Amino acid sequence: MRDVIIIGGGAAGLAAAVYAQEKQIDYLLVAPALGGKTVPATWGDGIGATLAQLFAGRLAMAPHQLLADRALAVTCVDGGFTVQTEGHGPQQALAVLVATGVQAVQMPVFDGIAPLRYNLGYSAATHAQRMANKHVAVIGDTLRSLRGVHELAAVARRVFFVVQSAAALASPLGIAVQDYLNVELLDGYHVTGVEQAPGTVVVQITRGSTVQQLVVDAVFADLGLRPDSALVRSLVQTDLNGFIPVDETGATAQPGLFAAGDVTTAFAEQVLVAAGQGARAAQSAYQYVLAHPSLRALKGANYD
Repeated sequence: MRDVIIIGGGAAGLAAAVYAQEKQIDYLLVAPALGGKTVPATWGDGIGATLAQLFAGRLAMAPHQLLADRALAVTCVDGGFTVQTEGHGPQQALAVLVATGVQAVQMPVFDGIAPLRYNLGYSAATHAQRMANKHVAVIGDTLRSLRGVHELAAVARRVFFVVQSAAALASPLGIAVQDYLNVELLDGYHVTGVEQAPGTVVVQITRGSTVQQLVVDAVFADLGLRPDSALVRSLVQTDLNGFIPVDETGATAQPGLFAAGDVTTAFAEQVLVAAGQGARAAQSAYQYVLAHPSLRALKGANYD
């Protein structure tokens, strides 16, 4: 039985595992691959991506503490938890740290289109600084899409904001976004097609009988996010959107179960923030194990 099993190979999970490695905690990191949304093919040159690469390289030096697999469910057992994995069966630990992240709700018109480096995706804010002097389209009615438009407006030459519901524009962020001279609001439009052309993306939008084509350098869609929290929903109650509630230390309502990064209600979708959350949650998990003598006795390890 391990001290802690960390589930997820994104920024939060990587940072948690690096913390565990530094403290010589007996940990196991379970993830299909290291990097999460910042997989090696798209790491790029941002500071967050560089940090993720550094963490992944450090962890690769201890391959016996990495399990390239998918966690399916977490259940309680006497004195700890069992993590059921897809290909390696049950794994046990005294504590579990969930850092499984989120998945973007997919946009059907993106199907079959291979993204070029940064010109097609689901997070405008992530790549905003790469859009200097470019023409960009943002599609979506969410708070996340509004934040993305604000960040893009500061650097892009022109931003087309395709928003189906005018209600999104009634929020404080929605009202403020209307003050930018380089932002064109296209409310009530639906995206009916997306095509790639050499160096550009062509977005077709429709409102009633009106059809327009936006020729842009990049397009980002935000139809919402789905947290990957299903594996622990039998142990903790998530919020209405499926995010795991945590306190300031990363602890959940279930003793011994911790969570960090985008899967939690402390969502930030920034590598640096998620990494900090992961390290804090790993520290809390370690303190939980040390503070419970019965767990240490069960593991049979020498903690002195």
